[in-house]
Amino acid sequence: MEESKEKKTIIIKGLDEQLRTAVRELANVTGKTMSEIIREAIRLYVSAREVGATAAKEVLSPLKEIIPANYVTIKGIGELQLTKEDLVSFKEKVVLMNIDKLEFANDIDTNLLLEKVEKIINVKELILPKSIPKASILPKCTYIGKIIIKE
Repeated sequence: MEESKEKKTIIIKGLDEQLRTAVRELANVTGKTMSEIIREAIRLYVSAREVGATAAKEVLSPLKEIIPANYVTIKGIGELQLTKEDLVSFKEKVVLMNIDKLEFANDIDTNLLLEKVEKIINVKELILPKSIPKASILPKCTYIGKIIIKE
């Protein structure tokens, strides 16, 4: 893709504050501007769509450094409640993503949660038993809309 010398200002409507903050932080860490980060992200997205699954695998391969290959991904679910039995049944760690409402049952303790859950990404509502301190799970969370501690 050729980069044009002439640049136009484009306004992105509906960009949520979490994403904007993440882009700003990434820009600060990398020494790039927010617009450079967004341009790179759009280029990666467009190239992945144009070239197909092969390109997408190459583009997304750096994720293997962040999330290990031996995990189970559970994604795209409206509402999900996980019990102790559910978590114990997974042989590998679990990545939970793109879930509207995720609830951990009262029978789950902090150690089991930390042992079995690798990441929680893009969950609108995360419900934890009061026996699990938020501070223990927060490092595993990205793009969470709301965290509720149930009684």
